[in-house]
Amino acid sequence: MHPSAGEPVAGHLYVVSTPIGNLGDISARARHILEGVDLVAAEDTRRAGELFHHLGLRRPAMAPYYDEVEQKTAPQIVARLQEGQSVALISDAGTPTLADPGYRLVRAARAAGIEVHPIPGASSLLALLAVAGLPTDRFSFLGFLPSKGKKRQEALEEALARPETTVLLEAPHRLHDLLDLLAAHAPEREVVVGRELTKRFETLYNGTAAALAADPPNPRGEIVVALAPAPVAASENSDEVDHILTLLLAEGLSVSAASRVTQQLTGAPKKRVYPLALALAGQLLTENP
Repeated sequence: MHPSAGEPVAGHLYVVSTPIGNLGDISARARHILEGVDLVAAEDTRRAGELFHHLGLRRPAMAPYYDEVEQKTAPQIVARLQEGQSVALISDAGTPTLADPGYRLVRAARAAGIEVHPIPGASSLLALLAVAGLPTDRFSFLGFLPSKGKKRQEALEEALARPETTVLLEAPHRLHDLLDLLAAHAPEREVVVGRELTKRFETLYNGTAAALAADPPNPRGEIVVALAPAPVAASENSDEVDHILTLLLAEGLSVSAASRVTQQLTGAPKKRVYPLALALAGQLLTENP
């Protein structure tokens, strides 16, 4: 049977998106796959069992598949696929492998010649992008920033420098800290916070970083944050900066290295040079795939 028919095929792996809150978001195809596979690899088998119960689905065999056991468990699941079992991979909610376990299993399965199929559905990343009112022709997803210290600061500076909309995940108890940092570094940057998307208390907050830090959102529940693209300010030496960056990037320098050299040669500020270097690097990649 062809995978598009909706029924699981023996020896195939299915990466299945599950609801991030509203159970009505499960697709008919996902229901067929989840109920028909021989095995479900689940980030949390208890929560997976509750999901199957709430959806009224027959519960197949389940195997725990989370970060700490991924390296050990992936080969075991591949072996079961090679024996002809059909397997569905699910995370606690949303789309597996997006800031959730799964990519090692997908890589191992593909390396073993096993067919892997996406069963698309809910994603907090895409849900926020759809309603944030920010440009989405290009965007970056950085997942969770480091929790503290210098690495958190550097990751935030990188996010703020990006010339496209950037989406972050954040733990509820760190949301206020994130907004304070954003306000300190880019007070006028537009920020959209999605809380409990698709759930009963779904709320969107938008405003400048300074405004949201001054009157912070309720931090309870699942949090997704979108940052507007970095503004690219015009400058007197704009042509020179563009020319030097283009030459350096074409010679194979990294974005960071090209930015650093250009800053030294022109005196242009990092907040001007780095976003431009990112944009030019993307343009060169498009022109020379």
